[in-house]
Amino acid sequence: MRGLAEGEYQLRTWDQNYYSQEPKVRTGASDVRIVLRVAAKLVGRVTGRGLPAAGASVRAQRGDDFLGWARTGPDGVVTMSSLPPDEPFDVTVEHDAFRSLKAEALRVSDRTQDFVMQPGAEVSGRVVDAQG
Repeated sequence: MRGLAEGEYQLRTWDQNYYSQEPKVRTGASDVRIVLRVAAKLVGRVTGRGLPAAGASVRAQRGDDFLGWARTGPDGVVTMSSLPPDEPFDVTVEHDAFRSLKAEALRVSDRTQDFVMQPGAEVSGRVVDAQG
């Protein structure tokens, strides 16, 4: 690596069909190898109250590493590519009408993953000013 300020850099590659390691290298390194592995694809179905949860936000991460994000379609189905093929990761599902859902240590499989959301708490009352 030439023309960069002295220091350490993290190399990233991306293609939706591959999952890569992201090595850290120091300037002056001449033999850097990045191994691309065929990525896994998560196919999930998000429901709430027995119906598809359209527009739900689905985020995958492992620790502090962000792996991907997608939104469900009208049928509640979400597809997310570029995931690690053989390592567990966490999935967080959020939707305005439901409580957030977190699935931990998930591994991609050949079957559709079901995410069933629970209704949020309902609050009712009257808002008043300092005079009541």
